[in-house]
Amino acid sequence: MLGGNREHLRDLEKISANINDQLAAAHARLYGTFPKYRELTAPDPITIEQAQALLRPGEALISYSTLSDRLLAWLIRPREPFVYRDTPINRTEFDARVVRMRASLKPDKPYDVADAYALYKILLEPFKAELADAKNLILVPDEALLPVPFAALVTSDQGTAYAALADHYRKELAPAPQELKQQYPRIRWLAQEHFALSELPSATSLRVLRGLQTAVALPAAPSEPFIGVGDPMLGGSGDARGGAMVAARGANSVADIRKLPRLPGTRGADGRCEGARR
Repeated sequence: MLGGNREHLRDLEKISANINDQLAAAHARLYGTFPKYRELTAPDPITIEQAQALLRPGEALISYSTLSDRLLAWLIRPREPFVYRDTPINRTEFDARVVRMRASLKPDKPYDVADAYALYKILLEPFKAELADAKNLILVPDEALLPVPFAALVTSDQGTAYAALADHYRKELAPAPQELKQQYPRIRWLAQEHFALSELPSATSLRVLRGLQTAVALPAAPSEPFIGVGDPMLGGSGDARGGAMVAARGANSVADIRKLPRLPGTRGADGRCEGARR
């Protein structure tokens, strides 16, 4: 019986070795045909100096690593020393904040402004001084931070609007249409900061993206700045200006979106979409 088990084990080892060889050969063919895919999926590590060289003036990159008891973060800017922050955290409480905040992103629930502010204080407030003149902030979240909608973080807990919405969240009161119009716009959102926000799956992907942009760059041609505005086919009249936000998301909001007025001034007399040069 023991000999039979050994024989079976040897057979399994051969099968496993054969599968590993096939996978290695497939990877070699894939990486040889699409070298950029290798850079995205199994990149060589990127150094801080390399990342700094890839960043443009006004850009800043923050990379996060969440451990069991602390959050590690690196801020990298071109031609400036990198900044490192080591913030002690209670991992269970930290993960719970992320889950609660993410779960509150529903039209029938009050938004979790308290956790949104607490996460801001941990994730971005430590770099506030270094980001004072940043124009574009590139965020590299780890697996624990992937669910965080960074633009919806709250940068201040002051004011009556914050107090009211925090109280509504504690009481599980769904937001009324009047609150969406009056209270929510008075919250200090990270999206309102002076820098644009973007996310990358890893710092090494910056090397790929900047490399691709260089590879597909076309010869410069005489041009002038141009802004084009589309005219979506909506059911309302294009004469009215202004209007209210559609306080709904998902498939149920499609009908409401279609009732919105068309964008005035976006289509000329000839029926073509308008553009503006400056």
